[in-house]
Amino acid sequence: MAELTPIDQLKLQTRPYCVHIADEIGVSLGSGLLYYPGEGPKMYVFTCAHVVWQAKLLTIHILLPENPDQDEYRTCQLTAFADQVRYSPLDQTEQGPSGETFHSHDIAVIALPKEGDLRLPPTEYFVAE
Repeated sequence: MAELTPIDQLKLQTRPYCVHIADEIGVSLGSGLLYYPGEGPKMYVFTCAHVVWQAKLLTIHILLPENPDQDEYRTCQLTAFADQVRYSPLDQTEQGPSGETFHSHDIAVIALPKEGDLRLPPTEYFVAE
């Protein structure tokens, strides 16, 4: 079995719109990509289904640019529950011989409310089919 590392012991890489995802006790589950359209009450994290599949409570760590040229960021921590996660309607899961779960369409989207005091520049890419 893989060794689990608490997120506060990981070196966070400073990449724009990158988020780190942990479970309710702080164990790192993986990463995702933040999408904020610039308006509205929601922002979204795109990740893999296998990252969030069994978690009931997620902690999303967002790196917010303060001075990106100097590699200065601040972190923001948001919480999401399992009912805020959406999976591909095409996804089918299959159990492997060791009990691991495989996803046919390994994508998940976490819908997060945008906190009122969170200063966040709009994401500079377009999401489409």
